Amino acid sequence: MTKTERLKAHHLNLCRFLRDSWEERFCHNMAWCAEHAASKPLTPRQKYALDMVVYRFRRQLAGRLPDELMLDTLPIKSDYGVQEKVETVNDLFTGEASPPHPTETGPADRGPQSKLI
Repeated sequence: MTKTERLKAHHLNLCRFLRDSWEERFCHNMAWCAEHAASKPLTPRQKYALDMVVYRFRRQLAGRLPDELMLDTLPIKSDYGVQEKVETVNDLFTGEASPPHPTETGPADRGPQSKLI
């Protein structure tokens, strides 16, 4: 973790959260990592989540966190190298999408309800 990430994690640990929320667990986990495993770098998803939580709790952090570490805009996943949607490959050998199932002819012909309109 970098010095700024450790500082963000420490100050986020002092915020108030909803009980048993993912933000609470994530911030307590990041604070523990900042204290005990500071040499271990964060993954891109962890960096994005840390900045997302800093943005979300910016009002509670306004008096604690230095102004240069505060975020004014919502973080974007692509800036951190995190993909928006994970693409899966259907055919493991060729990498191409597999053909549709024989019973699927198109989106309009699905089920008996499509013929009522």
